[in-house]
Amino acid sequence: MVKLGLAEIEWLEENQPYFGKPMDDRDFEIEGTCDKFRVTTLDGLNQVFAVVKWQNFKPQVNWVITMAGQAKYRRLENAGRLGVFDNFEGDPKIWGFEVRAMKYGTTRDRPTLKQTTLAELDTLLEGQSTLDILTTNGALKVDKRSRLMANPANRPNELMVVCEAGNTRLVAIAFTISRVLATMKDLGG
Repeated sequence: MVKLGLAEIEWLEENQPYFGKPMDDRDFEIEGTCDKFRVTTLDGLNQVFAVVKWQNFKPQVNWVITMAGQAKYRRLENAGRLGVFDNFEGDPKIWGFEVRAMKYGTTRDRPTLKQTTLAELDTLLEGQSTLDILTTNGALKVDKRSRLMANPANRPNELMVVCEAGNTRLVAIAFTISRVLATMKDLGG
């Protein structure tokens, strides 16, 4: 179990069969494998998510089931997925992923994924350090996308994490901080 501010992650089954649609191809459901994790919060959330690994598509975090929680958490059922670049920069032993936070815009009707910083994520952790948590759990590098990728494309200033391939726990931790805790604290953009 990992405590992250006002949330806890409980590790559930690993390498379980999973049927769903990859982020890269939403036309058909296919089979993959997943590592499931439960996130609970002090305000009553109890949701299960999965880091899904596909044969020919990038890994991603998907919602699995909600047992309890305020209505605002329902947004995580169909938004806020976290996609992972496998074979990062041509190295099959490395994964990379952006850390974007669920934030409310000026209309505050519902949160969407927006750019964030380590300092902003630290405000969600009740005195813990995001960088310390990420590096302790296997992050090899944490920096802007433009500093970690040869071709950062359209989001060069996004926060990015690089780790060894298969580190699903680190992916789950980053997801919980940037999606669940950001939703819990009604992070503004």
